[in-house]
Amino acid sequence: MPPRGRKPAPTALKLIKGVQKKDPKRINKDEPKPEGVLGKPPARLVAAAKVVWKREAPFYGADTHRAAFAHYCTHEADADRFRKVCDKEGWWITGSAKSLVLHPAAKLYQYNLDKADKLLSN
Repeated sequence: MPPRGRKPAPTALKLIKGVQKKDPKRINKDEPKPEGVLGKPPARLVAAAKVVWKREAPFYGADTHRAAFAHYCTHEADADRFRKVCDKEGWWITGSAKSLVLHPAAKLYQYNLDKADKLLSN
């Protein structure tokens, strides 16, 4: 049987709305509070992904899903690696029919950026 009624609003939202002024008992003093940091990067991350973790983790709160953030860091590190390849070798290469085609690393760069964006937008 599904639960009845609405889910209770988070305490932070209640404080913004000023609920405590009308009825102070409606504020949950025992609600868990995030610590505000993601902590150390997981050991499974490669060195480049750990650099991304250390650079960007301060901008995300403890409510950020650690596994998703680890995948984000991996995709950002890979995108950076492929961008460097494209900067060195060029974004366009000559194809088999003597026409310009996008460098394979450029496609991988875009793929990793798209994946990283999708991970944090969910």
